[in-house]
Amino acid sequence: MSEDLGKPIISSHSSFIWKLYGGVARVAEIAAPLFRLFGKELIYPLPDIQQGKIDILFHAVSVGEVKLISPLVEELSKTFKCAIQIGTDTGLEFAKKLFPKLPVWRYKLDLPSSLKRIKIINPKLIVAAESEIWPLLMLEAEKLKIPYVLVSARITERALCRWRVATIFKAVRQIFSIPTILAKDLEDAYSFRELGANKIAVVGNLKFSFVKNKTRSQSDRNFKPNLPVISIISTHDSEEKLIVKSILEVAPSPLPKLIIIPRHPERARAVQGELQKLGLNIPLLSRLEDAELKEAHTLVNFVKRNNAIIVDKIGLVKEALQLSDLALVGGSFTPIGGHNFLEPLEFAVPTITGPFLSNFKDVLQEVQFLTSKLSLKPKPLIVTDEAELGNTIKFVMATLSSFKKSALKLSQNLYMIDKTSTYIAILRKLLSQISPQAESLYKRGEVN
Repeated sequence: MSEDLGKPIISSHSSFIWKLYGGVARVAEIAAPLFRLFGKELIYPLPDIQQGKIDILFHAVSVGEVKLISPLVEELSKTFKCAIQIGTDTGLEFAKKLFPKLPVWRYKLDLPSSLKRIKIINPKLIVAAESEIWPLLMLEAEKLKIPYVLVSARITERALCRWRVATIFKAVRQIFSIPTILAKDLEDAYSFRELGANKIAVVGNLKFSFVKNKTRSQSDRNFKPNLPVISIISTHDSEEKLIVKSILEVAPSPLPKLIIIPRHPERARAVQGELQKLGLNIPLLSRLEDAELKEAHTLVNFVKRNNAIIVDKIGLVKEALQLSDLALVGGSFTPIGGHNFLEPLEFAVPTITGPFLSNFKDVLQEVQFLTSKLSLKPKPLIVTDEAELGNTIKFVMATLSSFKKSALKLSQNLYMIDKTSTYIAILRKLLSQISPQAESLYKRGEVN
């Protein structure tokens, strides 16, 4: 379908700042062929979509945001026409795998061609994850009278400091007045209000929303290795070496089986090199797949045959956790802000995380509160620092069966902090106000 609809709209009351910002974006798009020479793509094709046939456009950046919105997409796509635009290659690959029947495409930057697409597909509602503040996209949505909703909205301290400086300009405060902010907690709600937001509600953290009493597949239930399996997930630079070194220092012989899943798969070879310095030659999953028959390409088969493996593909964390006896979650032993430790807990896997959890303070508080109310001992979620990591691993491994019992009881009660239904009810209500016809079709069950 043609995308030649002229220049994207920037509303007439937009300030000089956003017109300048838009001008820079146009220059970047003109220079796109030059970026392409250096392997950097700025413009991506749009799937064939009929104009006005999308009810909800979901906007996310990477794998983490796709996971966050996935329960909303899964439920709402049953009754409304949905599409997803993604900001990274890994996020795009993951979203396509998760939702093969939905239109999914890359949204690289606030470029004119990207903004034109909003007019092409003309969604009734844009739902963005967490802290996705895209000024030109939001201005375009406002001009086209498309509500822009930020779900599980949050803002880091660093970002808040930057935006505080920027909001000396009225135009920046105008940007924050556009979206409806569904904040993950009261602290974030006040932060957005400080920046100029005026449509705010505290709904809760969507990280809780994919808690669903997970069960293991039959093949995974039949998998009974003679050694415990430890998954090391969502790790960043230097964390793999730190964690594996700690395991080597305290784990009994023979060593547990290790499944290592870096947050960014492209780091896998570098991780392999770092672990070689510890005397470990751990194969990459992709190389094992090249050597195996296609019908053997399941993670459980590779774990059966190998004592350790580095996963250099996306979308296999769930499968790894189904095989695991213990999980260590990265992004938390270096000041990244943490990653979602609820994932292993959902599968009743005892979990160790580091102390840098600024992005998960509310999640940690809820899990600790629930753990206390359930009187779980030992606690299935342990927060420890680098100095105590080895001793913590040793303690958990020595009493693993007790930790697994606690983790099972916690997983069976996580539904109590599930936020999915609340978010879905709000989005359905918004959509019914925007498009009564879509709501009536939903009620009659006529939406495919």
